[in-house]
Amino acid sequence: MVIWTTQQKEFYDELMQNGVAFCRQLSELGKNLELAYHWMAVQMRKRIGDPPLPEIQYPVWAWYQYGSGKWRKPVLSQETVSCGDSPSGVEVMMELDIPDDQALLSDFDLWHIPLNYSSYLVRPRWRRFKRMEKRFGYKDLPNYPPELQNIYFRSWEKIFDIRPMHKSSYNKYIQATLWWVKKEWVVSTEQMEYPKGELNR
Repeated sequence: MVIWTTQQKEFYDELMQNGVAFCRQLSELGKNLELAYHWMAVQMRKRIGDPPLPEIQYPVWAWYQYGSGKWRKPVLSQETVSCGDSPSGVEVMMELDIPDDQALLSDFDLWHIPLNYSSYLVRPRWRRFKRMEKRFGYKDLPNYPPELQNIYFRSWEKIFDIRPMHKSSYNKYIQATLWWVKKEWVVSTEQMEYPKGELNR
């Protein structure tokens, strides 16, 4: 499987030095969405297995398809760089050729349902959940009772359906999550430098 991930140069340097690199903690942006990231990590354990090292807690994000099927590779730009400013001011896009069982694919657009602590439900259940949100607090999912959280979590699994909605539809943004990056997977790299502090994502 060929995928692309854009990471801070510090991540890339660690990969070149140690042979592997992974995410040790969430970015400042990610900390505001910890429940969704934790849920994705749980799904990865269920679907592709446990992390290869105990210190790995959260996934590395990558692109499998960026837009149409004829345009799989993302363009290296501020829209596709990693979250948060790189201390060096340099981002590195890596093309990776990885074993298929090392990544979990999901619909990037639908991923915003977990990120927004929303639900993928249809009527009449949708009305019920609107009442629950009013009772427990709109988008206050981390404080919902566990049994109600689990109903939301099950609805989120729709993001793993990456089939086109129509036979002629290839306009999907498909992301890949993996536990780590190995040096031997790197096929090619591109770099982008920007003024420090320019990215506010």
